Amino acid sequence: MTDPTQTPSQKSSQDSDIPKTGWSRRRLLEIGSVTVTAAALATPASAKAAEQSEPADSSSPSSTSFYEAFTQPPVVASQSQPGNTYKTASLSMRVEETQFTYRRGNQTQTVDGRSFSQMIPGPTILLDPGDLISINLHNTLEGNPRCDREMNYPRCFNSTNLHFHGLHVSPSTYCIDDQPVLSSDDVLYTLNPGEEHKWCVWLPDFHAPGTHWYHAHNHGSTALQVSNGMVGTILIREPNEELNMVAATEDKVWVLQEIVGGKDGDVYASTNIFNQGKRGAVDPFFGVKGDFLVNGKYQPTLEMRTGRMERWRFVNATATPRGLLNLRLCKATGPDDQSTFYSTEELQDMYLVAVDGISFYGKPPEPIGPNNQRQPQRTGWEFAPGNRADFLVKLEPGWYKLLKSVSQGQGRSTKIQILAYIHVQGTDVGDEIPALVPGSFEPYPYLAPITDEMLSNRDENGKICPRKFAFSRQAPAGPKSYKINEQLYSGDCVNVEVGLNTAEQWELTTKSGAFHPYHIHVNPFQIVGDKVDPNGPDDATNWRWWDVIALPKDKIITTRNHFLDYNGVYVIHCHILIHEDQGMMYNVRVKGDGTPPCHSWDGHSPPQPCPDAKVVLAQGAKVCELETLCERPVVPECGSTFRHDLTH
Repeated sequence: MTDPTQTPSQKSSQDSDIPKTGWSRRRLLEIGSVTVTAAALATPASAKAAEQSEPADSSSPSSTSFYEAFTQPPVVASQSQPGNTYKTASLSMRVEETQFTYRRGNQTQTVDGRSFSQMIPGPTILLDPGDLISINLHNTLEGNPRCDREMNYPRCFNSTNLHFHGLHVSPSTYCIDDQPVLSSDDVLYTLNPGEEHKWCVWLPDFHAPGTHWYHAHNHGSTALQVSNGMVGTILIREPNEELNMVAATEDKVWVLQEIVGGKDGDVYASTNIFNQGKRGAVDPFFGVKGDFLVNGKYQPTLEMRTGRMERWRFVNATATPRGLLNLRLCKATGPDDQSTFYSTEELQDMYLVAVDGISFYGKPPEPIGPNNQRQPQRTGWEFAPGNRADFLVKLEPGWYKLLKSVSQGQGRSTKIQILAYIHVQGTDVGDEIPALVPGSFEPYPYLAPITDEMLSNRDENGKICPRKFAFSRQAPAGPKSYKINEQLYSGDCVNVEVGLNTAEQWELTTKSGAFHPYHIHVNPFQIVGDKVDPNGPDDATNWRWWDVIALPKDKIITTRNHFLDYNGVYVIHCHILIHEDQGMMYNVRVKGDGTPPCHSWDGHSPPQPCPDAKVVLAQGAKVCELETLCERPVVPECGSTFRHDLTH
C-alpha cells in the first residue's frame, strides 16, 4: 500500500499501480450485495470512501499542501430478489444532525448541519431501466426552527422529503384517510421531525440511462438542507460498456457541493450566504467565503493513465448563486500550483456527451475547450445548480487542474477556485474519442423529438400560443421577493394545467439582473435552436434536452415540453434554491389517466404495483390530489390575448 504523503522520488510510477476508482464489478458486488442501512451508513463520508478505494500511487503535493486522493461515494446497486422479475435498490437512511470535517490544505474545516446518515454526499444509487428504488427515511431531527413563519419565508428547517431529480417517474403519493402513506417523486409531501416515511420509485422499462441525483426538497428548507449536504447521485447504466464508451473502472462521478453549515438559516441571508454559518467571515473582495468540494473533499487529486479515456459525470449539487459556475480544465505546473489564472494555451478539451442525464446519441461529442466551434464553449462549460454534464476526457502526461471559474450569470458573490487536480502518468494507452456517441433514442419514447406537429397549445388558426413565464426579484432581496409572473408560490393551488400525453411550447425569461436556473420535474424539455451538433440541422432532431437551464436577463428561452406517461402535480422552480424557498416556484398539474405511483410500466402491458403499493391499495389507499386552480393560472397566450380554456 502506498503512503499518500510520500515525495515524488519515493513513489512508484509503474503503470500497473495507477489506481482504479470507478464502478468496478468487484466493488459493485461488495457494496451492493446488501441493503444499506442507517448503521452501515453511519461512517463519515471521508472514512467510508477510504475503505472502498485504493490509495493513489503518484507524485504527491509537497509539504505546503495535503494530498487528498479522489474518491467516490459508496454505491448501492439494485439487486435481484427471489420471486421478482425486477431489481430493487433498497436503502434505509436517517436524517441526522452532522458535524462535517474536511481537510483544506494542512488545516481542517468543520461545519454543522444535516445529512443522510452522516454521509456527505449520500450514497450513489446504481440502477438499470425498469428497476425499483425503495427508501425508508427516518427524520431523527428534533424541534423545527422558525416553523411559525408563513409561506415563502425560510422556515421549518428540520422538515424534509426527497426529490429524484431527473427521473421520469410518477410525482404522486398514496393517502389513506387523507394521510400520506407511500410516495413516489412527490415534493409536496413533508416529513416532519420524529417521523418515518417510505418512497417507492419505479423506473419504467423505457427509462433512458443517465446521470441524475436525489436531494431534500421541502419548500422553505430546501436550500439549507442541500447546502448542509443532503444530496446523492442516481446513476442509470447503459446496457453495455460499448454504449457507455468506457469501462466501469474509468467511469467517475463528481458531486460538486458548496457545504454551508449552520442550523439557523443563515444560508438565506445575502450578507451571510457563504460563510460556513459563522458570522463575520467576510472576504473584502468577493463577499463571504466558502469552499466547493468534490465528493466531500477539498481539491482532491485524480490519478489517470496516459491516453486512457475516462467518463466524468458532474452533478452540480449546490443551492446558492455561487453554484452558477464555469468548468475549465487547464494545465498545471504541478501539485502545488494554486494559480487560478490561465492562458488559452493552457486550456484542455473535455468532450461533452450528455447534459442533464440525456446522452447525445448518434451525435458527435462536443469539445469544451480550444477546439470548440462555438465561442461560449471555447473557454469552459456554463453549469448551473441542478445541472449535470458528462464528459469524455483523455490527457497527455503531466499535471492538470479543474477550475470553478466565473459564470456569466454570476455577480460579485463568487471567486475562482481549483476544484481538483489531475495527475496523468504511465505509457500511452492510445484510446480514441469516438466520432459519434453510440446509441439511439428509439428505446426511450419520452425523449422523441418534439416537432411542430406535436404542439397542442394553438389558436383556432393553428398559430402556436406559448405559455410565458417571467422570473423576477422584487427589491430588496429577501423573503417573499422571488416570483414567477409576479406571483409567489402557493402550496394550495395549481398554477399550470396541461393534458396528459400532450406537448407544448413555453417561453421563459428573467427580469432581474441575476440568472435564474429554471427547472421542471418529471419531464425534461428541448430548447429550440440549441443544437447538439453545431453542423447539424436546426430542428427538433438536433436540439439538446435539459431539465435545468439558466435564464439570462431579458432573453427569451423557448422550450418544448412533453407531458407523458404520468399524471399528477409537480413543480417548476428556480434551482438557486434560496430563491425557490422564498417564493420562486409554481405547481403544475398533468390531467389524465396516467401510470399510478409505485407502478412499473413497459409501455405496452398494464402497469404493475410494487409490493408496498399492493399493501396500501388493499388498505383503501388513493392517490393524494390537489385540485384547486390558482386565481391567475398560466394559460397559453397569442399576442396579448389569454386563452382561458384549460380543458384537454
